[in-house]
Amino acid sequence: MKRNVLRILILACSIQLLVACAGEQKEKFATYHAAGDNGSQSAIEKLLKEEKSIKKGTAVFVDDVVLVGVQIKPFSKLKRTKIEENLQKKFEKEFPGKDVLVSTDFKISWEAQKLMKKELTEEELKKKIKKLQDLAKEET
Repeated sequence: MKRNVLRILILACSIQLLVACAGEQKEKFATYHAAGDNGSQSAIEKLLKEEKSIKKGTAVFVDDVVLVGVQIKPFSKLKRTKIEENLQKKFEKEFPGKDVLVSTDFKISWEAQKLMKKELTEEELKKKIKKLQDLAKEET
């Protein structure tokens, strides 16, 4: 009797562990483009996927402004500025003539994700992006 209870308990724990570890895979890279240009969206996603130290990335593309917020994997945080500079150069090379801002700051990434979810007019979106650019340039 005790063996059956022990077997059932082990089986229940194993099933619970498997179910808990099989969580939904969230989208790692998201882009928002006001004009709906899929070519630039795929270019942004390609650049973000090439970088192995990025856990999650969000890009907002409006007119001549490209705002990219990235979250870095925990062991890569020591190289945060180097990764940010490297991505900045890659994006400036890919989008010449555009105002590119790449930030590894969590607040910028989070705010960019919130912008994507909201239904904003293009003018409101430009204002929000300008505020985020100012926030990113601010020294803390």
